[in-house]
Amino acid sequence: MQGVVFLGDRELALLDFPDPEPGPGEVVLAIKASGMCGSDLHTYRVAVRALGDETGVGAVILVAGRLSNGAPLQANLDTVADAAYSLFRSNGYSDENIRYLAGNGTRPGVDGGVTPELLRDAIVSWALDKVNPQRALTLYLVGNGEAGRFWLDEADGKVVTVADLTAWLTQLEESVPGVPINVIIDAPYAGSLINGDPTLSKPGRVILTATTATQRAFASRQGLHFSDHLLTALRQGQHLFGAYWETRTALFASHRSREGDLWQLPWIDANGNGVPNEVDDALQASLRSFGGATPVTSAVLWPPTLADVRIITNVLQATIADNRETPLRVWALLYPPDYTPPLSGAGFIAEDPAADPKLTLVELQPEGNGRYVAGLNLNGRYRFIVYAQDSEGLHARPAEVTAVMAPIVLNNRLYLPVAQR
Repeated sequence: MQGVVFLGDRELALLDFPDPEPGPGEVVLAIKASGMCGSDLHTYRVAVRALGDETGVGAVILVAGRLSNGAPLQANLDTVADAAYSLFRSNGYSDENIRYLAGNGTRPGVDGGVTPELLRDAIVSWALDKVNPQRALTLYLVGNGEAGRFWLDEADGKVVTVADLTAWLTQLEESVPGVPINVIIDAPYAGSLINGDPTLSKPGRVILTATTATQRAFASRQGLHFSDHLLTALRQGQHLFGAYWETRTALFASHRSREGDLWQLPWIDANGNGVPNEVDDALQASLRSFGGATPVTSAVLWPPTLADVRIITNVLQATIADNRETPLRVWALLYPPDYTPPLSGAGFIAEDPAADPKLTLVELQPEGNGRYVAGLNLNGRYRFIVYAQDSEGLHARPAEVTAVMAPIVLNNRLYLPVAQR
């Protein structure tokens, strides 16, 4: 078959490729026609540069912040940090190239506690011989945040400011000129590290934050919504902008108001000007990825897809497509029409029905042929957000359905719906 290839710098080529052979559960699709969206013109215009001979995985500093004693969401932060650690390990990063700092030192891969001194040493000293202009430093922070600050350890009052981080990163850049730096921050008010004064943004750095400067971040059932979807996309081999866009799309599906305003909008700044989400940011971030010497980016890592979600006679039905026979967890959060989460305040937002009686959690059960169902006994208009996760930890893009519910009453008796095969 033939295909058009972008060579860069406004050059195209029509090349011959071997015909693809479908594997189990796969199909081959023939494209009759295609076009180019204006948003893709940056790819057409970009010039291709050859990398140097010395390439590699670089270094990762992973920080799992410690919340105040007894905070129920600590397990969520630890789950996300462990998932990030697994991502880098599966992409060719050895333990020698990962410095994992966490309050719980008993988990696999953890190298030390969360203190400003250990984080500074990791950036300015430990990473020195592991990075160069072709080997990036990636800093992944997971924890609580405030305007311009990230909590390393709330229980012990240990915090780092944006001034601390940018000073340490600048010291590394002066020691290793041209080193690329990626910073990912999953914390409330994380965007304040981009548009504040001082700012973490600088040419050569890609800054990716879970929120704007004025938003809290949402926790999921076991993790954090931002990192759940970001890590799923990165495990598929997507570059940083592709992973950002997939995450933003997922959050638009699950966490927006009736007017379409995102309750949690991720930011990305890749050109260093402190202004997030510009076209040039997309171009620069699309040049960064975490594929290492042994990247795991095959079709087996595709997440489940919520192909169809509907409500039929008080039964919530979700049809899920997956390319593997793995167990799935499927659930839905139900919101009344007047629901607004607590958008102001401190810390992560936990959508927990036990703490907020306005919310309802429904588990969907397998019915066969990829269909999952749950019977409902509700009265009024509800918004349903359906989630799915496979046994590999990959998250489906959430799906939404809105319906007016009413109990089924016959002969002055109330009948609950029954779903059966």
